Amino acid sequence: MTREKREDTILQSEASGEKSSGSLNVIEILSIVLVLMISDLLVGYLLSFFTNSIAGMCLFIAFTVKFLITILYATYLHRIKTGTFKGIVKISWRGLDPVMILWGLLLTVSANIVLEPVISLFPEKYMRILENAVGSGGWALITSIFAAPFFEELLFRGMIQEELSAKYGVFRGIIIAALIFGIVHIIPQQVVAAFVIGIILGYIYVKTQSIISVIVIHGANNALAQFSLILTDDITVTTRDLISSDNVYFGVYAVSSLFLIIFAVIFVKFCFGKRGINGTVPEN
Repeated sequence: MTREKREDTILQSEASGEKSSGSLNVIEILSIVLVLMISDLLVGYLLSFFTNSIAGMCLFIAFTVKFLITILYATYLHRIKTGTFKGIVKISWRGLDPVMILWGLLLTVSANIVLEPVISLFPEKYMRILENAVGSGGWALITSIFAAPFFEELLFRGMIQEELSAKYGVFRGIIIAALIFGIVHIIPQQVVAAFVIGIILGYIYVKTQSIISVIVIHGANNALAQFSLILTDDITVTTRDLISSDNVYFGVYAVSSLFLIIFAVIFVKFCFGKRGINGTVPEN
């Protein structure tokens, strides 16, 4: 099935209200976020009794366990609401589009560059807290490059965005899911970056109809951040710090801004022109 046919099928489904009647509402979505936060606190507390020598492994275990608990809870809610496990996450190898993946990675890199002046306004101490918590060892790489993209995309795009889009429309689904994705990162610098990148990933998820594409993009983006940390040994180093020439930096910044403007136009046209801002809003 071609991408155009897949999109037409989605549009017909949304127009007829096939899926929206059994989708989760905002309160139920927020309960999923609450479960994630509580799981994070409980698992983190239990693992805090282990020694610092296995801190990296504990971080990986805590991250995995809290997301497994939350995903199981979200799956349970979906099952209760719809009576089936079907349709909870779109996993399709046919949707693994190399062009969209490259476009998504280019956009995430551009977003990181463009947002740097805004992010630099927040106190540096918050990033130091993150640096101390995450570290840079092997387990940190595994958590950041593999576990985080897989579990976060499965939950925030595959489940939360999917449910919100079915009930409140694609545009609102992407924006609200991205906002939640940003807020749960807590660190102000990450909140801003994750929100914008969440919109990019949300759009690509809808376009490709496959969680695999956004997992790959998310993993590649995190890999760039991790290797940058390894090379510079400083989590606060920016593109401006790395590029000594003002002309080169402003050129890179201008091109990155242009990419984001192009994406914004495409995103708005896609959501408003083809699907509409409201999508399918069922009767409560």
